Amino acid sequence: MQKYKEILKRLTHFFNQPFPEEINIQTTIKTAVIVSIFIFLFLYSFRPFGLHLVGEDILLFSFYFAVITFIITVLYDFLLIYLLKVKTNLPSWTLGKWFISVLGLITLISIANAFLMLKLNPNSHFSTMHFLLNLKATFLIGIFPLLFFGSLIVSKRTKENANIADSIHVKPRQLEIENENKIVIDMNGQNLYIRVEDFVLAEAMQNYVTIYHLNNEQQIIKTTFRSTLKSFLEKVNDHQVLQSHRSYIVNCVHIKDVSGNAQGLKLELQNTDIIVPVSRKYIPLFRSKFN
Repeated sequence: MQKYKEILKRLTHFFNQPFPEEINIQTTIKTAVIVSIFIFLFLYSFRPFGLHLVGEDILLFSFYFAVITFIITVLYDFLLIYLLKVKTNLPSWTLGKWFISVLGLITLISIANAFLMLKLNPNSHFSTMHFLLNLKATFLIGIFPLLFFGSLIVSKRTKENANIADSIHVKPRQLEIENENKIVIDMNGQNLYIRVEDFVLAEAMQNYVTIYHLNNEQQIIKTTFRSTLKSFLEKVNDHQVLQSHRSYIVNCVHIKDVSGNAQGLKLELQNTDIIVPVSRKYIPLFRSKFN
């Protein structure tokens, strides 16, 4: 029993690793093209699922399946981004969630391909058993390469970002604030003044920003107000305050340690246990800051 618990623990750790993915129009199109080309070459070369019976039409059949794959992939990402509003650029996006999302894509492609085969072959008839066998074969073909590909991406990115983190040498509280300016925040008609030096980090949540700052006893307190992260960053206007992520701004003075994972860097701050992510887009900014 202990052996199975250990295996389950390792699997849980494996699938809970952060996965480096950010879905947008460019990456969606690029991914769809790559997957479609792979499907075309695979079907044309190996001719599985009875495609060897189509003879000279194999080129056309492979092209049809590749086009279906492209369309389904684009629509699937559109569903994730705009309808389900899945956030794949957050620390909560893991290898396990990525794997489940890709299995969903494979399922939709398999269903579409099964109906396309019926359409292209008038002599064939829909059979639940035949469909399930095709679906099983598709999963068996795709599941192991997916696991290998996903773990390879996580391992490669983790190693790269760990090396970057090791090259960044942070000396807390030794950086100087360039001025004694204060951040002015409008709180329902009343202004709240916070010294830039006391500002620790800001986190965006929809149309609100929560800032973490120190009081006179050097304790962290939170203040939430209606704003955007961009507008707040303009209010601060200090070279030690940098954006690290689409949802985070951090004061470099309060950084205690830097580490790396597959999604980017992680900043450990003084006086708080909040771990602030640094996405790939902002890594060069922090490297130039501390090197």
